[in-house]
Amino acid sequence: MKTLFYLLISLLFFSCTKTGTEEEQPLKLELSQSNRQVVAANNDFAFEFFSNVCENENTEINYMVSPLSLSLALGMAYNGSATTTADAFKNAMHFEGLSSGEINEFYQHLIEYLASNSNGSVMEIANSIWVEKTFPVKQTFLNVNQTYFDAEVQSLDFSNMASVDVINNWVSGKTHQKIPTIISSISPEERLFLINALYFNAKWKYEFKPEDTSSQPFYTSTNEFASAPMMQQTAKVNYLQNTIFSAVELPYVNDKFSMVVLLPNTGFDLANIMSQLNSTNWNQWLSQFQTQDVIIQLPKFKYPYEKLLNEDLMDLGLEIAFTDEADFSGISDIALQISRVLQKTYIDVNEEGTEAAAVTLIGFETTSGPMLPQFIANKPFLYVIKENTSGAICFIGKVGLPKYE
Repeated sequence: MKTLFYLLISLLFFSCTKTGTEEEQPLKLELSQSNRQVVAANNDFAFEFFSNVCENENTEINYMVSPLSLSLALGMAYNGSATTTADAFKNAMHFEGLSSGEINEFYQHLIEYLASNSNGSVMEIANSIWVEKTFPVKQTFLNVNQTYFDAEVQSLDFSNMASVDVINNWVSGKTHQKIPTIISSISPEERLFLINALYFNAKWKYEFKPEDTSSQPFYTSTNEFASAPMMQQTAKVNYLQNTIFSAVELPYVNDKFSMVVLLPNTGFDLANIMSQLNSTNWNQWLSQFQTQDVIIQLPKFKYPYEKLLNEDLMDLGLEIAFTDEADFSGISDIALQISRVLQKTYIDVNEEGTEAAAVTLIGFETTSGPMLPQFIANKPFLYVIKENTSGAICFIGKVGLPKYE
């Protein structure tokens, strides 16, 4: 059950329909036809991305990813791609048939809308570009991401370990210290980082009373359970029950955001829900919710999570971006490929509401072109002196510590 909470916290950003009272009504997101196409594309990408993570994640009991954070970071990277690499981005993110202008304008409007805060809820979005100080980046690439993604641009000496601290301090500040670090080192080949940071903090519209929270069994399987701090209340909320699962929509203050929780029915499990989870069914399920009084029991939970997303994105069709065939000529005339896509997340769900954060980092490194072999005898070695016609070995020795007197 917890697994689906985390996806839906991210997905709710694309599916909010309530606007709150007239005096507190947040900025409305006006959607053109192309905007609606991008929303649908983002949702398709979100479900495919999460499904792939679920298939690849076999060891973690709890995990959370942010399709929104990843989408924003990839959107910036897309602006530097060209030819077949740009096609791969469009296919993976379902942007076929949309122009770069339409995609960028939607991201710009979405960022403005999500960041328009109302009382009781906060959504903060920050984007940044970090360039190795000697690496030439095209100004057009920087301009478009500054214009549409409000990206900060900074130049650093990547060979200086202090640069790691500078980047991590930015990440920590943008996530209110919930994600204190995103990298521990910078490889000698890396020249550029694109980073998105999200911070979300919202109070429930109907808060749970702490005195009603008690330790209750949480069943990890049919016959096994563990103790969990279970919150409870009765509230008038949107509710759905079908043959596979039951679901509630828990609104946050001012109804700008909400959390949808899906719970498998007896005889079903999360795999049954995941097999049905796509944008078509998702929209159909949302339309079937009905408002009614519901007795709600929901566990408190809090933890961080991190995942390297290289393989997941390759599975979704972005293989070329990670190879020396990648075309990021929109970023620089020097050949680049993606070195890593790393995402860290944090979630805290309690009686008052929800605090969550996500950071996605995309690293770029110079592609591996032809290189001269290197032979650096800076450790113990053997040597042989031979006669070349006969092949006779004349001398053979070892140098463990070279001396010359």
